[in-house]
Amino acid sequence: MDPLYIVELSVAVADGSNLEPADVFDRLTRHAADWLERGVEGVSVDFAKSDRVELPARRGAYEFTRAVRWSVTEAGGLRALQGVMSQPIEDGGGARFICEFTIFQDVGRAALRVELGRESVDGLMSPVTVDAVRRPGFLGAALRDPDLQFTYQGQIVDGRYEWINSPQAALVPEVIAVEQRLPILLVDGGDPAAKTLGHYAASQLSGLAQVLLVDRRAQSEINEYLDSIGAPLQHNCARLIWPVLNTRHPEFWDLDRSERIVSILMKMVAGVSVAARGTNRWRVLAASKERQVREQAFEAAIAQAAAAGDKSAEVEALRTELRSLRDENEQWVEEVDRLTVTAETVPSLHNQIAYWKAEAQRAFEAAGSAAGANWSEAPSLDADDLGALSKFLEGASAGAIVFTAAAQRSWRKCGYPHIEAMGDALVRLAQAAADWRNSGCDTGMTMKAWFKTKFELNYSPEDEPLRKNKSLRDKFEYDGVEYSREPHLKLDDHVKPNEVGRVYFALDTEGQRFIVDHVGLKLYGV
Repeated sequence: MDPLYIVELSVAVADGSNLEPADVFDRLTRHAADWLERGVEGVSVDFAKSDRVELPARRGAYEFTRAVRWSVTEAGGLRALQGVMSQPIEDGGGARFICEFTIFQDVGRAALRVELGRESVDGLMSPVTVDAVRRPGFLGAALRDPDLQFTYQGQIVDGRYEWINSPQAALVPEVIAVEQRLPILLVDGGDPAAKTLGHYAASQLSGLAQVLLVDRRAQSEINEYLDSIGAPLQHNCARLIWPVLNTRHPEFWDLDRSERIVSILMKMVAGVSVAARGTNRWRVLAASKERQVREQAFEAAIAQAAAAGDKSAEVEALRTELRSLRDENEQWVEEVDRLTVTAETVPSLHNQIAYWKAEAQRAFEAAGSAAGANWSEAPSLDADDLGALSKFLEGASAGAIVFTAAAQRSWRKCGYPHIEAMGDALVRLAQAAADWRNSGCDTGMTMKAWFKTKFELNYSPEDEPLRKNKSLRDKFEYDGVEYSREPHLKLDDHVKPNEVGRVYFALDTEGQRFIVDHVGLKLYGV
């Protein structure tokens, strides 16, 4: 299985519950059976009576079979259920979606581990995107059980967000400073969409991240600390704070896009969870305990048969042990195969880690250079000369924005009357260029929404009249590469022709920069 997501939680009886600690295992297995039986008629899952079942299932018009197999270990005071649910991926070319779950209980402790992943068949390369990963219903049902309490490294995991008001604000830096914690998603509680995003994120990211909604007053009290770690929480934004503080903490805007934001977050934190959770230690403990109990029973049977002089009993005990060893060997062969597949992915993971470290360093250096600029020192835009301002913006943004010779010419004598407004727009465009580069050219939303919400700029990604008018240039060349000049900023519309301001520029994702090719009036209709 190619793992995509791992959640591992400690489980205990909730305060005030009448549930007996010894019954935690049975309660969790009941949740697992209910989840597997959802939408299925005439077939049930009984972990005590068999070790596999095939369940007919449907998703809309798509009908498929959900295959489930499991093994139960009961040795001394230890109980463990290890299950695997497998179902085909719709339009996946034969690939299967896998959910492995382990329910473990020993004296004084209990745990739940859920792994999601994919398997290809016959070597067929048919990837499933991480966007398809959602918190399994089994985990959701267990978290909603009022008799159970789930924790990760001492942190309560309940699938709900927490409000941070002024009285709790002082605790936020202390919580963030703890390295052995889950990532924390801070959300501007003053945004109208905050509760919707908070609810959905806390639900889907249960066991992967904590979600805190911070009201505006509390934000003002903690932003000095957040600034110090490079993670300020701005109005109408959300910020993911990693446990390692000297890394980039991604920011999200346009909070009413809850599904898109959570999809991006899932991609970020689920991959990290696979590396962080590692080998299934509960599986290893269960196998070790079972082997220990079996060996003790074998030794007792041999000793009893020897004392009685019963050779046939000795032989039967040896045969029983041989059968057990063969079964165990088959299980370990399967485990070796699984680990072999995992080991084969390690070089690729190392390469990915190296790549993202380099990207993080590049982003940090770029951000540091741009962040060091004092944008308020930008010179005023001259009515006939773009040179001084464009030179400052190119330097302040560390090359995230550049101006072509055509842009310089277009501004001269164009007659656009609102010079101060144009200068302000160009400064904000340069800030946007630096931020776009810092985000790896991925704003997490549409560029139009990003420009508007973050920089209060009116952006359009295309200009159909420009593209269709053969007398106009909809493309330009810069550094030997051809770019589209359709993307543009709109300063005014529905005004006199000589007041319709435009800035046409290309988005160069390879060079991670904006290339401005026209500053002045609209290119047509004036």
